[in-house]
Amino acid sequence: MRTPVVLPWFVNIYRIYAQGALNHVLLRQRIKNKDQMTNLMNKNYLRSHIQQVLMKNQTGYYLAMLDIDDFKMINDGLGHLFGDQVILSVAEKLKEVMPDQSIIARYGGDEFSIMFMAESRIAADSKLQALRRALSQSQVHFNGKKASYTVSVGFAEVQGELDSVISLADNALYKAKKNKPSKVCLHDMGYGPCRYYQCDDDLNTTSRKSGECLPCGNALDSGHAASRNLEAV
Repeated sequence: MRTPVVLPWFVNIYRIYAQGALNHVLLRQRIKNKDQMTNLMNKNYLRSHIQQVLMKNQTGYYLAMLDIDDFKMINDGLGHLFGDQVILSVAEKLKEVMPDQSIIARYGGDEFSIMFMAESRIAADSKLQALRRALSQSQVHFNGKKASYTVSVGFAEVQGELDSVISLADNALYKAKKNKPSKVCLHDMGYGPCRYYQCDDDLNTTSRKSGECLPCGNALDSGHAASRNLEAV
């Protein structure tokens, strides 16, 4: 006679326990996939989603790798706490500028990565150029100091193998940083040499010599350890 009363109670307790266990698993998964400092996704999450795109043979996706120019100089000149604020500033600007469907991740240190969709390489480049301009116009204020910063960007189409895509985008980033000023570099995936983009005219506040585009407001002062865009107030 007691079974009809006891059974619903038992089922309800089991349901509550199961829901709690599921919530715990989901929370652990979110923590596992998140960068604790910036609240962006981490590289493990990014890699898994790149792999999904590759397995489904989806087209129109691009992977961008970017990092902060002269970040060691920022840390050395203004302190690591200030450097942390620069990283947080970049993270917020990435979320602000890139489309909502983009996957934005902190890849490690001062390096970030973005998987996004674009209609063509030209369209992808246009989005990244706009992002680079937005970042170069940002300024960080912290603890009585201020600084602006720039980033270098490399990108490649998401096609082929996972490690190859990441390697190509990373190599494009390396070339972009090696061939200053800050720019966006596209790895052409076998279609020719890497293309470089000079500083936009409205960003280049320094003089040019022989057609050279110097770092946008980021040229080194002779005899000083900090660049012009690092200023203690």
